[in-house]
Amino acid sequence: MAKRAWSHDDIVKLSDMYEGRPMLWDCRSNGYKNRDHKNVALKEIEDVFNCTNEEELRKIHSLRNQVRIEYLMSVSQEPQKIRKKISGSAGGEEKSKCQYANAMKFVTPTMTAKSTTSNLVNK
Repeated sequence: MAKRAWSHDDIVKLSDMYEGRPMLWDCRSNGYKNRDHKNVALKEIEDVFNCTNEEELRKIHSLRNQVRIEYLMSVSQEPQKIRKKISGSAGGEEKSKCQYANAMKFVTPTMTAKSTTSNLVNK
């Protein structure tokens, strides 16, 4: 089976449907740990887009990664490689290269940058 081509409108609608089903993305949601509720929600989305579960999950994973990259870059002190200056903008206004990061911003409260520890001994 050929890969599904996702239009802009499809992606925006997928994002809206995903946001309306917090059991799929919000670990604080009551239904998050209920596999049956998740499967019903995923099936509803599959039926709307007439796609397979794999295609749907692949697209959601891709969109979440865009948001994760955008979010982690915004909280880190590293240069933001995924942002670019908007041509002719005053004050250095920036635009994200991740086209759908704003549509998926609702998942950012569930994302945290994991703290790391070093196994090296300070001398």
